[in-house]
Amino acid sequence: MVSESKLNYTPDVEAMTTLIVEKVWNEYPGYSSEYFQQADLIPSTRANLNLALRVLRDGKLPTYEDLSHARSVGSIRARQLVPLESVIQAFRLTERVLMLDLFADTRELVDFRAGTVADLLTSTFDALTQQIINSYRETFTAAEEALRAAENQLVSTVASGLTLDDAEMEDWRRLLSVDVETPVVSIAIMWPPGVDQLETQRALRRLKTRLELTNHARVLTGNVADATLVLVVATEGTDQGDAALRAAIEAARIPDGCAVGVGQPAQNLRTASTGCQQSMDAAKIAGVRPAGRVAFYHEVLIDQLLRARPHLSSLLAASRLNGLDSNPQLRETLLSLIDNNLSQAKVARQLYVHINTVANRVRRIHELTGFDPLNLTDLIEMAVALRWENLQD
Repeated sequence: MVSESKLNYTPDVEAMTTLIVEKVWNEYPGYSSEYFQQADLIPSTRANLNLALRVLRDGKLPTYEDLSHARSVGSIRARQLVPLESVIQAFRLTERVLMLDLFADTRELVDFRAGTVADLLTSTFDALTQQIINSYRETFTAAEEALRAAENQLVSTVASGLTLDDAEMEDWRRLLSVDVETPVVSIAIMWPPGVDQLETQRALRRLKTRLELTNHARVLTGNVADATLVLVVATEGTDQGDAALRAAIEAARIPDGCAVGVGQPAQNLRTASTGCQQSMDAAKIAGVRPAGRVAFYHEVLIDQLLRARPHLSSLLAASRLNGLDSNPQLRETLLSLIDNNLSQAKVARQLYVHINTVANRVRRIHELTGFDPLNLTDLIEMAVALRWENLQD
C-alpha cells in the first residue's frame, strides 16, 4: 500500500503541464492549430492537475462545482469540432502522467481500494471525463441542430431565387464551411405518401456520405415544397459528371416509389435556383415515366416541352396516334420500330413474328393514322406523341 507521505506529494505543476501539452499536441486528432491554439490547452491541463492534487491532499472526492472547468472544456471542444475521443484521451493522459510520477519511486503494488491514493486519483478523472462527455454531447447536439436549421435555410433561400449579397454569402461560407463560388448541382428527391421517415433519413445519410467521400464535394440538404433538395457543391477536382452522380444516387438505396431528378450544373450558389427548379421538374418526370426513377434534366427536355403545353401535346397525340388505341399489336410494332431505328428485321426478331407481318402492320399504321412509320419525320412525331401518352399514364 502507498505510504501516507505520498499524500504530501507536490510535483512541479507548471513543468508537468508543459509535458502533458507537448504529449497531446499534434498527437490526438483535433489537437492542432487547425482547431484551436496550443496555448488554449494549458489552462484546462493545469486545472486538472491542481484539482487532482487537492483531492489527494484533502482525501476527498471532487464536488460538482469542482468539475465546472471540465464542463466548460467539453462545451468549447464541441464547438471547435474536436473529436470527443481525443478530448477524453487528453484528460486521461493527465491522469496517467500524474499516476506514473506519483508511484515512480515505490515498488509496492498500487492499491485501488476505496479511499486510497490511487482510487482518489482515478475516481477524480472518471468524474472529470463524465462531465466532459455530458457537456460535449449537449453542446454538439445543440450545434448540430443549429447547423441543420441554417443548412435548410440556405437551401430554401437558394431554391427560391432570392438575391444574396456578398456579406450574406460570406456569412453562409463561414457558418457552413461551404465554398460559395464553386459549381453546384441540385438533386431533388420526391418521397411517396406514407414513406418511412426513418428510412428516408438513412437514405439521405447514405447519399450525402457517398457524394462527400467519392465525389469530394460539400453536400447541403433542405426541404422545399414536396421535395428534399440536395445541393452538391464542388471542391477542386470534383467529378460532377452524370456517371458519378448516378452512381452515388444508386448507392444510396433510396426507397422504392421515390423519384429523383438532377438539374444542370450552376456556376455557384448565387445562380443555383434554376438548377433547383430543373431538378424538381426532372423528379416529376421520373415519377411518371416508365424508363426509371432517376432523371437528369437534359435527358427529359422533350418531356418538359410537352408538359409546358399540355393542350397542344394532347392534340399532337390524338392526331398522330389516331386509330391505334384499339390495336395493341400495331402500337407494339410502332414502339419496336422506334427502339430498333426503323429496322423491320430487328422488329420481327424482337416480336417473334415474320418480317412480312411487320411490313403489313406498318402499312396498316400508315392507313389508320395517315403517318408513315418508315418516314423519319413522321416517326419522330409519333414517338413524341407516345412519349406524351406515357407521361399522362
